[in-house]
Amino acid sequence: EDEIKIIAKKKITLNGGGSYISLDSNAIESATNGDFRTQAGHYDRLKSAAHKIDMMPLSGVIDDKSHNLRYLCIDDNGMPLSNRKYNAYLADGTLLQGITDDKGFTALFTSGQQQEIVLHVNNGLANA
Repeated sequence: EDEIKIIAKKKITLNGGGSYISLDSNAIESATNGDFRTQAGHYDRLKSAAHKIDMMPLSGVIDDKSHNLRYLCIDDNGMPLSNRKYNAYLADGTLLQGITDDKGFTALFTSGQQQEIVLHVNNGLANA
């Protein structure tokens, strides 16, 4: 819903209007005939990466949305925990952060397979 994962064993190339970004195990390349702009709150150049990312098995990555779950967060009196920050820990170690809506619901979690989700809701309001 809020994320798109594109995984390829060898190379990924995105093209649009004559510009492109290409990713493989040895390089990240981008090119354009127009302006090349970057914007960030903080921009830093680091030394070369020392950690090699292992390729995830494709069977567990494909999200066909056949399993989905949304939590309703309520207090001891049954009142919704509206606009509360939460952390959702997936079985694969992924951390998803969000804010409950005004009715106390989390975002919809979807997956191609059943998995355990551990949810921690913060006590304070998200915008306080």
